[in-house]
Amino acid sequence: MRERRSLRAAFAEAASVAVDDVSVNLVLVVMGSDVTGKAVRALLVFLVLVAVFISIRFEWRMAVGAIVAMLHDVVISVGIYSVFGFVVTPATVIAFLTILGYSSTTRSSSSIASVRTRPVSPRTGRPSPMS
Repeated sequence: MRERRSLRAAFAEAASVAVDDVSVNLVLVVMGSDVTGKAVRALLVFLVLVAVFISIRFEWRMAVGAIVAMLHDVVISVGIYSVFGFVVTPATVIAFLTILGYSSTTRSSSSIASVRTRPVSPRTGRPSPMS
């Protein structure tokens, strides 16, 4: 309590205002870990849902490639945050989910383009009408 009073007095003196005009709010570490936990949970849920969708929608080889590439994007992004010690905020979580959304959209688009390419018939050398 004495620490709060001294902080309020120091801030009031630095800002040239009355001590009563200064308030001190403490943010607990528990709140930070709660935000981090929710962020990790949101990223994992997103990854699982996208992985399930990609696995159902595409050929298994393409699905594995898309999922590995998406995980790579997340690991790089989270690794940079971890190495430099950036603070994880709700905006950070939104940014990671945006990166994942863009990554999965890009991978899906390239997968769709390659899936829709018509195979060439070995006998005629022309695109197969059955594709």
